[in-house]
Amino acid sequence: MSRSKVPSSDPHSIPLLSESQDDNEQQNCTNRSLYPPQPPPKRSLLNRYSWIVAVILLLIFVGLLAIPKPSRHSPDIEDDYDDEAPVPDSSGICKQLPPMDLVNDEISRELEKVLKSKDFLKEATERLSGAVQIPTESFDDMGPVDRDPRWDIFKEFQNHLKLSYPLV
Repeated sequence: MSRSKVPSSDPHSIPLLSESQDDNEQQNCTNRSLYPPQPPPKRSLLNRYSWIVAVILLLIFVGLLAIPKPSRHSPDIEDDYDDEAPVPDSSGICKQLPPMDLVNDEISRELEKVLKSKDFLKEATERLSGAVQIPTESFDDMGPVDRDPRWDIFKEFQNHLKLSYPLV
């Protein structure tokens, strides 16, 4: 039972395979593959040796961890610090006093009310905000105050302080 191959007018039709194909057609079908074999892509030099680099870096890291650190009392390091020296007497040093509690009188209570009020917080915020907006930067290479113009900004800051705190 042999079927003949009839060309179809539809360009999207799939040709039927028949038993009576000649050997030449069969050879062409087997040589043409839907996905022809391709050689594997070449890996870059970095990819080829990256694992070796990673192992070397790991060995260096582990080696650095294994190196003993010099101790403070190592004879190789000269140090004039004397562990046996006496501790200086702290009697002449100013010591910090413990925090003082406000006296429980009318002035202290009024002061506490003012400091905790929203109006005081708003005024203090405005004063500080005005102060930090003035770029008061000083540099190591600034000349004398009357000659270097970079000092002029401090006059503006001084004026801000006089306006914000007139009683001080």
